[in-house]
Amino acid sequence: MKTIKKYTREAFLAITSLGTTFFFVIIIVFLLTLGEVKIAKSLGLGLILCYVFAFLLRLFYFKERPEKEDYFNLFTKINASSFPSLHTMGSIYAAIVLANEIRKPLASIFLVFMALLIGYSRIYLKKHYFIDVVFGFILGIIAGVIYLFLINFS
Repeated sequence: MKTIKKYTREAFLAITSLGTTFFFVIIIVFLLTLGEVKIAKSLGLGLILCYVFAFLLRLFYFKERPEKEDYFNLFTKINASSFPSLHTMGSIYAAIVLANEIRKPLASIFLVFMALLIGYSRIYLKKHYFIDVVFGFILGIIAGVIYLFLINFS
């Protein structure tokens, strides 16, 4: 039973890494190498918007993570705050942008499923509470709707 828990935790660590800035930078660089500048720009600017949302919320509202993290200045305090889940926010935003560009139902379902899995991984790994993930999804969807609105009127 201990082995199953170990491998489950390792699997969720891998899944949660798909919601990191590092992974999104890799996707953006990959898109740029393919010549998909518009998609890369949309992804990058939207992810910056997600970071601004999270930064402002965490600046004015601090919420401890399920497994508390130490902090020693304003920036580490913002990083130690649980609300909202930035991994979740960024992953659902990226799913919306990529699904809009790919326009294949199965790909869209897969992208949303992965975003949901990333959100769940944050709860499983005790980095966020359920409400943090829900608000991360809501804010990511708002950022995605802003993207869709701007793309349709530009």
